[in-house]
Amino acid sequence: MSDATTNDKAGLNHITKGPLSLALWFALPGLLMGIGFRLITEDYIWQNEFFTLVAATFLLVFGATYFLTTRIKDRVRPLIFATGLASFTAGLAWLAQKTYGGVDVEDHIVGVSFFASCIITYIAIPFYRTLVERGEKPTHYPSLFEFAWNLPVVAVASGIFTGAFWLVLTLWVQLFDLIGIDFFEDLFFDDWFAGPATFTAGAIAVGLVRDREGIVLALRSILFAMAKVLTPIFAIATLLFCIAAFATGLDELWTGFSATSIMVAATFLGVTLIAASLGEAGHPKNKLLDWTIRLQSIILPILAAFAVYGIWLRVQEYGLTDERVYAILIVGIASLYGIAYFISALLPKGLPLIRTLNIAIAGCIFASAVLVQTPLLNAHKLAVNSQMKDLMTGKTSVEEFDFGYFQFGAGQYGKKALQRLTADTELENHAAIVKKIDALKDMESEYDYNQNRRGEEATILITELIEEEKLILVNIDRDSFPEGFEAALENYIWQLRQCKNENRRCAIAPISDLPNTQEAMILVNHYDTVIRYVIFTKKEEQWSEYTSFNSRFNKSFEIAKIEAEATFEAFLAGDFDLQPVTVTGLRVGDNISTPQWPN
Repeated sequence: MSDATTNDKAGLNHITKGPLSLALWFALPGLLMGIGFRLITEDYIWQNEFFTLVAATFLLVFGATYFLTTRIKDRVRPLIFATGLASFTAGLAWLAQKTYGGVDVEDHIVGVSFFASCIITYIAIPFYRTLVERGEKPTHYPSLFEFAWNLPVVAVASGIFTGAFWLVLTLWVQLFDLIGIDFFEDLFFDDWFAGPATFTAGAIAVGLVRDREGIVLALRSILFAMAKVLTPIFAIATLLFCIAAFATGLDELWTGFSATSIMVAATFLGVTLIAASLGEAGHPKNKLLDWTIRLQSIILPILAAFAVYGIWLRVQEYGLTDERVYAILIVGIASLYGIAYFISALLPKGLPLIRTLNIAIAGCIFASAVLVQTPLLNAHKLAVNSQMKDLMTGKTSVEEFDFGYFQFGAGQYGKKALQRLTADTELENHAAIVKKIDALKDMESEYDYNQNRRGEEATILITELIEEEKLILVNIDRDSFPEGFEAALENYIWQLRQCKNENRRCAIAPISDLPNTQEAMILVNHYDTVIRYVIFTKKEEQWSEYTSFNSRFNKSFEIAKIEAEATFEAFLAGDFDLQPVTVTGLRVGDNISTPQWPN
């Protein structure tokens, strides 16, 4: 309990007076919340998804805020605060829907509003409790630190209780299932029981945990102890990574978007470990930990810089999208932490400065969570403007331009941009652009557009591969492809793209004597020691993928590679046909099964 403070010892008492108080102030509101949430989400009440989003946001934020701030002698102010904060976040959810301009609520808007509401609530509660409950300045770091770290501990402990509650109910159901009674299974797992019961159990759990400060302090003390052990380990890991990355080069690091995600995750983990190790005082008592924290703080901006570089590469190559707007925002916050901690670490007595900087960055995060739901930081608007600029400057060709996103995924901004493109007759390739836009009128969703676009890509890709001799036609020419076969390749375009790779060769050939089919074609993809076969069949005018399998040559690499190449050359020479294969099966009575025998 060495990390407990005077504030800790007085901070969580006086939540309830006993079972009756717990039922009145936690269980009953939790039950009402559960019923309300079920009402507003069932079949989208009044068939209005927009109302559902706003009402659900209000209900969840109100409940979380009220349960985490109410006290036995202070019920009214938390109630007013919870109502105000819930109204604020619900208003932002309403503004987000209007701003993003969807007719219905998109999953995109739901995710943005939910995540932003969680951030706003998490940041607002410690400031409220510091100012109102403690009567201290909103910049009083010890109280802010305590309340901020108590929240996840209370959430985890409450989650464990709620999970245990459902474990008990599940065992209850299983016991009665043993004697053929399914009444309780039908009852407990009905939506009208499960939702309200979960909300009620969660509310009770929060009340129980908050009323027993020893649980919170013990769990938090364990977390801080773990952080002090993990901080040196992670500092060494990130230091070695940075040295190795600069020594070996960074080219391979940015082949995928995941590299940026890992850098951001590493930065935020480093920030969390440092903050937990420093505690509310702002400086560690242990000299070794002090230097470890300084080392990690110096490394943080390097990790953040890697993340910045990674997202910059993606934007330069592919332009802005909704996801990249949010990624830039997250990377920017990670960079703020990196710079702030770096400056603090360089100053001889600068580590306590981290406390002030943490408060300032929390304000930036709060503002960002608000702004992403307003026109000021609208991801659709920013992405549309970026992609329009790339089209206008020729960086993105008409064929590469994602018209489907503008029509179906970018809300009002995307549709208005398409109208501008249609009206701008002086635009280069205007006829081709209008043709693409007109084609959207016959499509109902972005899925339809992507299917059509993938078909066009497949046609272009097949032409390029044949010209580059990366796709070899055996016993057939392009004009003799069976009707509909090229369209069937749309669903296998990922393998056609692989044929572009330097170490791959592909081939297509007709295949005969396949039972119960009108026509059949085979696509072969050869690389190193593996040959992959995919057979497409046409039955009653419908093409489908019949089967796909690999032929691996499990010998030493060079020998296996030679045999794979010889096999592929045999295919190109037309030396292939269908052969019956005998499989040993197990007969039991009149039934025969064919197990997978070990090699």
